[in-house]
Amino acid sequence: MGRARLEVALLGPVEVHRDGLAIPVPPGRPTVILAALAARPGTVVPVDALAGWLWPDDEPVHPRAAIQTHVARLRAALGEGFVQAAGDGYRLDLPPDAVDVTRFRELVAAGRDAEPATELTLLREALALWRGDPLAGLNPADLEKATAPLLVEELLSATERMNELRLRLDRTDEEFVPSLRRLVAAHPWRERLWAQLMLALYRQGRQGDALAAYHEVVTVLRDDLGIDPGPELTDLHRRILDTDPTLLPTAPGGPAGTGTGAAAGGGPAAVARPPVQLPRSTTRFVGREHEIDLLTAVLSENREWARLGLISG
Repeated sequence: MGRARLEVALLGPVEVHRDGLAIPVPPGRPTVILAALAARPGTVVPVDALAGWLWPDDEPVHPRAAIQTHVARLRAALGEGFVQAAGDGYRLDLPPDAVDVTRFRELVAAGRDAEPATELTLLREALALWRGDPLAGLNPADLEKATAPLLVEELLSATERMNELRLRLDRTDEEFVPSLRRLVAAHPWRERLWAQLMLALYRQGRQGDALAAYHEVVTVLRDDLGIDPGPELTDLHRRILDTDPTLLPTAPGGPAGTGTGAAAGGGPAAVARPPVQLPRSTTRFVGREHEIDLLTAVLSENREWARLGLISG
C-alpha cells in the first residue's frame, strides 16, 4: 500500500488534505512551520529562518530544541515521512503540484504559451485555487506579512490578464463590471484595472459612467499619491471622449482578439468599423480665399507685432 496523498493549500487559510479529506493541523507555530516548508516544497528551510518566523521578538534560549518539539507535533498530524530533517533545517517531502501555490504558478505559466482562449481557461482554473487572503491567520504572522503581498501581486497580475482576455475575446457577462468595481475599490492604485473597468462600461453603452470612472481614478491618484494617470488611462479617456469605434468588440465573424487596443494591454487591432455616414474631415482648409490672402500678407510682412492671427467665427 502506497503512501497517502497529502496536499497543502496556502492560498487562503492554511489547510491540509490527506487522500482528499481535510485533516487538522496544530494551530500556532506548527502551522507556521508547515506554511514555511510548503511555500518551498522539496527545499531545505534552515532552522535560523524558521526561528525568525516563529519568534520574531523573543527567541527562546534553545530555539532548535523548541523547533524540534513543534516539528514532532506537525509530523503527528501529517503522518510519518512528510517532514524530513535535512542539513541544517527541514524540508517538506511533497511533489510540487501537491501545493496550491505551485499549481497556480504552473497554470499561469502554461497559459503564456497557449492561444488566447486556452490561456483564458487556464487562468480561470488557476484563479479558482484562491480561497481568500493567502496564509491568513498565521500566529506569529511574520511569515504571512513577508510572503502574502508577493502572492497577492501574482493574483492581481493573473486577474488583470484574465480580464484582458475576456475583453479581447468578448467573453464578458453581467457580473464582469461589478467584479471590476470590487477590484478597483480594493486596489485603487492599479491603473490597469481602472482601464478595464472604463472599457467594459463603454462597451455597455455607458460612456458617461466610463468617463466618471476616469475622473474617479484621477482624484484617487492625485489625493493619495500626488500623481496623474499614466498614458494608458489618458489615451483611453481621449478615445472614449471621441467615441472611438475601435474600442468596441469585433463584429460577428471578424478576427478574434480585436477591439481592445491599448485599453486592455493588447497590441494594435483591426476591427470591423461601422458604416461611415458623413464625409471625413478635410486635411486642409478650403474656401475663404480673400481672408487667406489677407492673413498670409499680414503674417508675411516683417512686423514684430504680427506673430499671431486670431480668427473668430
